[in-house]
Amino acid sequence: MRGAWCVIREAGRALSLFQNEAAARDSHHSSHHAPRTTHHAPLLFLLLALSACGFSPVHGTHAQSPAAIQNLAGLEINAPSGRLGETLKADIEDGINPDYRAGPVEYRLNITLEQQEISQFINPDGTASRGRIMVTSNYQLVRLADNELISTGTLRRSGSFDSDTQVDYATYISREDARRRAVADLANDYRLRLMNLSTRM
Repeated sequence: MRGAWCVIREAGRALSLFQNEAAARDSHHSSHHAPRTTHHAPLLFLLLALSACGFSPVHGTHAQSPAAIQNLAGLEINAPSGRLGETLKADIEDGINPDYRAGPVEYRLNITLEQQEISQFINPDGTASRGRIMVTSNYQLVRLADNELISTGTLRRSGSFDSDTQVDYATYISREDARRRAVADLANDYRLRLMNLSTRM
């Protein structure tokens, strides 16, 4: 049930971002370009939703073993407060425990989250036509029984976005989409890292 709600949530987010950005761009470019068709949009929304919720192909190269899933079911994630931190935490949980199995809490993953916006492709007037969101997360994996530090490290991901000083709302939507994609990629990196570390848990 929780997985189904995740798919519905992410599909709604993807559809909303697409509609808002398309509307803004059509308004800005209507006098220069004909509207573009979106025959594959429904499939795109479904794929984005499934990916964001931690679903992967059955024959993927990163299939999770039953033993690893059992180990990670007892993982507590301590993430920063705020929308971005909560999103990262939820994405990690969806990725490492897709069936939402219950288990005794034996480990804690402490994570930090920082983001930085970088301007790219500077125009002659000094404004940026494209930007990049860099998301950095430090982590500590701790075994609660003896407070032993199992692993520590840093993960980084980024997402690019278009910047248009004439259409602020379109820039906002593009920036938020880049931030969301960076966090989703970061969560997937955590999933892979934790799967490797599960043999030591």
